[in-house]
Order: sequence, then structure tokens, then C-alpha cells
Amino acid sequence: MPFCIDACRFAENAWFIKQREEGQGDPSIGEIVAETFGVADGRTMSAKNDGMANIGGFLACRDAAVAADYRRRLVVIAIRRAAASFPWNSRCQRRTEGLASRG
Repeated sequence: MPFCIDACRFAENAWFIKQREEGQGDPSIGEIVAETFGVADGRTMSAKNDGMANIGGFLACRDAAVAADYRRRLVVIAIRRAAASFPWNSRCQRRTEGLASRG
């Protein structure tokens, strides 16, 4: 199972580590961030959390095969959410149900 980190407010969290964690006063904020993200397989970030945008964000990962799987699944989720707002949503959902399991 991939280990993903929520990257929202990563700079503030690195600052708190530098200030409050024993033995972490010497490394720079950048070094703390690099070490933190260096152990992760991926990261997510909501642009909405920091007031950068009303919607959006990103999902990043090191493994290209995992990234392709995430892209495929996210497209299906987006289709289902869009379909839910239309009166013909049950028909559309039935047509997209098999997409998530395809390779």
C-alpha cells in the first residue's frame, strides 16, 4: 500500500518541526521538507485549504503504474459525480460502473 502525505501546509509543519522537535533545530526548512517527502510514495494537496483556489489540488506519486491507476479511477469518480447532477444519472452510473475495474 502506498504511503501518501497530505502536503497542505507543509511549510508551516516543517517550521514547527524545526522549532519544537528535539534535534531538528539545525536542518533548514527545505531539508526537513525534503526528508519528510523523501519517505513518501506520493502526496496530495488541496488548493482550497490554503486559499489558493476555490477548487482543485493535486495527487502526485513516484510510481508511474500507480499514477496511471489513480488517473483512471479519478476520471471515473468525476464522471459519476457529474452524472449525479443530471436526471438521467442512474443510467449513466450503470454505464460507468464497469470502468473502475478495467485495466
